[in-house]
Amino acid sequence: MVRGETYEFSQLEASNWYHPLGFAYYPDGAHAGVDELEEGIGSGDAPVYVIDGALSDLDTYEPQFFFPEETWLETNYTVELTVTDPDVTEIFYFCHIHNGMSGRIYIVDAEGDTPADAEIELYDPLEFDEFDEECGTFGSADYAPVDGTFDSELCPNQKFLCGDVDSSFDRCMHAIDCKMNYEMRIEKAVATSNTVAFMHQMIPHHENAVNMARVLLKNPGDEGLDEEVAAILRDIINTQNYQITFMRGFLTDNGAELVAEECENEDVDGDNDVPGWAIGVIAVLGVLCLSLLAAVVLKMKGSNVHEAAK
Repeated sequence: MVRGETYEFSQLEASNWYHPLGFAYYPDGAHAGVDELEEGIGSGDAPVYVIDGALSDLDTYEPQFFFPEETWLETNYTVELTVTDPDVTEIFYFCHIHNGMSGRIYIVDAEGDTPADAEIELYDPLEFDEFDEECGTFGSADYAPVDGTFDSELCPNQKFLCGDVDSSFDRCMHAIDCKMNYEMRIEKAVATSNTVAFMHQMIPHHENAVNMARVLLKNPGDEGLDEEVAAILRDIINTQNYQITFMRGFLTDNGAELVAEECENEDVDGDNDVPGWAIGVIAVLGVLCLSLLAAVVLKMKGSNVHEAAK
């Protein structure tokens, strides 16, 4: 951006839904509790929020991004910004609803000027391996099925999609379901309250919903995606990521951050794994035993009635 010039940021495209724009002097803005570009801070440079061509404010602008997508798309949302502060060489845009979405904007004095070196670190770059590229996810490779089977180190002998694992969609779904299954296991001692226990388990549950939506968007199959289904997938990604942001913030504020390692579990170490077919056999035998017991009881009752009749 050139200092002193006014820029209009259009949020008309559908991918802007659930992402009301903000600007700050540091990454993540309001989420990190750092100074934003607003009146009373620094030179007072502040974004101007516009709804359908009429001046508005953030308190009106932001809540409308929670509207259903079809309702939100009926309105034009734009943000105007002019940076005048001579000492500012960079600012950061961010989403007022989700954290971790900041980007850097360099401020120069004239068109064509070379921006000053970055002064503030943004985020460590994410590195995606081939499996996550295939799935459209992040961090799921460790849970991937091995060699076309359902066997993986963290979810041995557990099936989340029955049948052959013979497609990209199958492999990805198994991996993210395994990831959720594993990460929802927490040490009871970590849960200092029922709310904390709920959030420690609900975060990976929500993350799985987001990943499932991403997998389907990346691997829609030959039939493609119905537009209503695609809209639901976008809704899942945006709304559940917002809820994840809230829950992570709640845990941090209460000193109960997610632990790096989940509790040990019989299903994890594999020593006491029971194959799915064995569980089925046990269930059938249980039903047979109950049926035989019921038959014996009925026969005994019948005998008693017969004796009484004599």
